[in-house]
Amino acid sequence: MSGDDVFARFVGFGPVDALDDVVDDDDVTDGLDPPIGDDRSTSTRRLGVEQFLVQLVEGKTGNGLGVEIEAQILDFADVDAVARIHLSPHQRRDLLRCRVSIDGHTRTVGRGSLNFWQNVRRPASRGSGNAFLQDARSPGMVSELFDPARWDPIESFDFTDITYHRARDVGAVRIAFDRPDVRNAFRPETVDELAAALDHAKRQTDVGTVLLTGNGPSSKDGGWAFSAGGDQSIRGDAGYEYAEDGDADARDGQEAPRLHILEVQRQIRHMPKPVVAVVPGWAVGGGHSLHVICDMTLASEEHAKFLQTDPDVGSFDGGFGSAYLARQIGQKKAREVFFLGKTYDAEEAADMGMVNDVVPHEELEETALEWASRIEGKSPTAMRMLKYAFNLPEDGMVGQQVFSGEATRLAYMTDEAKEGRDAFNEGREPNFDEYPWHY
Repeated sequence: MSGDDVFARFVGFGPVDALDDVVDDDDVTDGLDPPIGDDRSTSTRRLGVEQFLVQLVEGKTGNGLGVEIEAQILDFADVDAVARIHLSPHQRRDLLRCRVSIDGHTRTVGRGSLNFWQNVRRPASRGSGNAFLQDARSPGMVSELFDPARWDPIESFDFTDITYHRARDVGAVRIAFDRPDVRNAFRPETVDELAAALDHAKRQTDVGTVLLTGNGPSSKDGGWAFSAGGDQSIRGDAGYEYAEDGDADARDGQEAPRLHILEVQRQIRHMPKPVVAVVPGWAVGGGHSLHVICDMTLASEEHAKFLQTDPDVGSFDGGFGSAYLARQIGQKKAREVFFLGKTYDAEEAADMGMVNDVVPHEELEETALEWASRIEGKSPTAMRMLKYAFNLPEDGMVGQQVFSGEATRLAYMTDEAKEGRDAFNEGREPNFDEYPWHY
């Protein structure tokens, strides 16, 4: 067998066979075998890695809709050939992990990437030549950085704006904003779901780390985001408004505009276990404040950007987003972040002290799991008390946040704040000329 041979087995409807199937040489033929003919029909073919993947991308392999594809790379695949196909880093990594040990006429499939192949869908144009997968919101596809072999969905929730998963081999959960086409901006429904997931994670005694991140990329432009903060398109005069559709009975008592992302900040602050912000792209406005309140921040070297736009839209985070940021990076630098509204890349953010580490984009979530594994090896009681000890000097900020949060709500009701909001939604520069610098 040459190093770039592939044994590809296409499994029809029904459960997929175990990965330790034994296949004899005679079963591997040139060209496509006729199907066996039952509801679990199989066929085999032998072809090069690149040819196989190209055909898979173009939808020319498999046996119809609903197919689940199981592919085993024989020996060591041609890395260059694999890399030339438009696959995400985790998908490439899974391909290269998928080995077959050769012992006479027997090939035993090593532990590989069945879950990856179950994510394959019919091709869908994304405007960039990458037609391999449906966009990030398609069933079965969470995020390009997400490795499905490492996670299980938490089934007890029916979330629409976030995804919630439990790691298979480490005591960690992954909570991710799932609105990539609006840079993972949050609305009241998003915040409700985030609060529910955080509360659930808090009560899991075998979970030691919460990873907070954003799914992506955007199907519109391929951009990545942690979160762009509050969705300005649904910001009312007194806060962020719930959608008008949906179950009216379920909305009773929730019609008032909300600013309850501040409650989520307090949940993160008082979570009795570390919360790690895993930043794959933009962290902006309220999204920037969320990464600040997390215990640690891990950022993508290529795509993470940090920007505070609150004053541009007539908003401000007078608690953790600003005052706690100043404790992290110093008063002068924190004021620069808000007053000048400059964009900082991951390395700049790390240099100033608001990011713990910067890693290549493709290694972001794997590194986050490595952090969770290190945390899992510590004493839960010691870790909880250490977090509270670190928080103790700033506990007075809780009261400051409540006060400033309500002040922000009042500010939203002013014409000055409305001008910032309206200018953003209308795509123009705000005109604050008529509003004096009071003293």
